[in-house]
Amino acid sequence: PLARLLTIGHDGMLVEWDVIRGEPKRVAEVNGGVGGIWAMCKSPDERFLAIAGENGTIRLFNLRKWTVERTLRLPM
Repeated sequence: PLARLLTIGHDGMLVEWDVIRGEPKRVAEVNGGVGGIWAMCKSPDERFLAIAGENGTIRLFNLRKWTVERTLRLPM
């Protein structure tokens, strides 16, 4: 299978790309007040995407359900 390509823009939209066609495959809004996105990382089983925001939160995005599963707050 082809590798999965995921991007997040300044608008807070998570996009999964069809790498063959070069077109968006699925889109979801994940920013929701986290401010700028500082980092993101897929889990080894590709079930979750951790998205770190400048407001000290980490959103766990379920890549199978295509929804935010949980929001963690880091002590600031």
